[in-house]
Amino acid sequence: MKKLYFLALALCCTSFLKAQDIVKIQPLEIQDSIIYQTKNAIISIDKVDLDAYLTSLDTVLKQRKYDPKTFKNIQFHKCTPQDIELHYKKTMAIWQDVKNNPLTYSNDVMMLFWMENERIVVPYLDEILPDLLAEGRVRVWEKLPRSQAPFIQIVIEVVQNKAYRVFKLKNGKDILRETDVFMEHFMHSKS
Repeated sequence: MKKLYFLALALCCTSFLKAQDIVKIQPLEIQDSIIYQTKNAIISIDKVDLDAYLTSLDTVLKQRKYDPKTFKNIQFHKCTPQDIELHYKKTMAIWQDVKNNPLTYSNDVMMLFWMENERIVVPYLDEILPDLLAEGRVRVWEKLPRSQAPFIQIVIEVVQNKAYRVFKLKNGKDILRETDVFMEHFMHSKS
């Protein structure tokens, strides 16, 4: 009986791990975009989405007293509320200066959290990118061969009993892994 129970449990876990969704990319009219490159893909993000997020954060952060737990991105977790307030204000000042410029980021380039240029927005972009991908509100191109992705696959991976999304191209190559951005599993393993 125990073997049957464990077999059923293993099958449930396996099916959960292999669960996936297909998200069709929405036909978008992006007026001005941010280019975000990963190892296998190029993502075009509407600047309006980042601008709306940053603007809404003003109210949210004040209500939550600049609590670092407002963010899922691991880069914010070791900050004090004063650090969050300073970083956000600095980000908004830089964003206002650069939001009309062409912006390109790559996740294989090291970006320091306190950069004094347009790269200071990357932690905020990383915060919203998984949701934009899940909603199909971005354009995605496979790097090689250079072709636009008609859809995105979302696969769930479980790390320390938490579900994270992995966004994949139709050929199975990763676009983005939430664990790379949020990395909460590393925080818990060091505690």
